[in-house]
Amino acid sequence: MKNKILYIAALLIASVPMDAFAAGGHGDGFPWVSWGVSVVNFVIFLGILIYFAGPKIQDHFSTRREDMLADLNESKRLREEAEKKFEEYSARLEKLDEERKALLEDYHEQGEAEKERLVAEAKKQVEKMRADAELIIQQEMRRAVSAIEEQAVDLAISLAEKQLTEKVDDNAQSRIVASYVSDLNEMDSAPGA
Repeated sequence: MKNKILYIAALLIASVPMDAFAAGGHGDGFPWVSWGVSVVNFVIFLGILIYFAGPKIQDHFSTRREDMLADLNESKRLREEAEKKFEEYSARLEKLDEERKALLEDYHEQGEAEKERLVAEAKKQVEKMRADAELIIQQEMRRAVSAIEEQAVDLAISLAEKQLTEKVDDNAQSRIVASYVSDLNEMDSAPGA
């Protein structure tokens, strides 16, 4: 503390204008007494100030220093937390990118599998439709053949009737009927009938 007072006094003496010393012995000399009294008053003032306000000032600056250190430590802690969060989020982003790629690949594979399934199902449906069409064609062909055969039989019968009616006259008809009747009589008279 005394060192501080001496330091301040040396500063005050050094701050005296050099012009005052240069005035020398001319009647207007330097007012040493008033200057000395001013210096003593200032030193006393500084002593009183240091004595009464010194501890509070020191407490203030030490508290301020501690607060600044606490703030620095807090900012360091916050920075470390922020760096950890940044690393965590960076890792998450990398994982998200990997997950996105995996999901895209999975969706692509599922899409390909679905495409193959749909193509296979479509082929089955085409085969079923082809088989159904062939069955329908065969049925229609049978119906057509049956209809043609029926028409052919009807046509043959009508042609046969026409030919019979043209070739068979009343005389031939009587002979056929008589032959038929005699065949019936023989059947009736046969033993076991």
